[in-house]
Amino acid sequence: MFFDCEEYKDMIFFRDYLRTHSDQAQKYADLKKRASLEAHEQGEIYRKIKDPFMKQILEKRKLEFL
Repeated sequence: MFFDCEEYKDMIFFRDYLRTHSDQAQKYADLKKRASLEAHEQGEIYRKIKDPFMKQILEKRKLEFL
């Protein structure tokens, strides 16, 4: 089932994390604005710019299960 998929769980964790950490949510918003300007409507570049930030947050989810 889709809801058991790790990618789905990561998306939900990321969303919920930003909802409860306003400082990180602001950093992500700023990053998205910068990525949008730098990527010039090229989705792959946009995602590559955001990827390190997202991985940093998602690493926190993995640490919860150690």
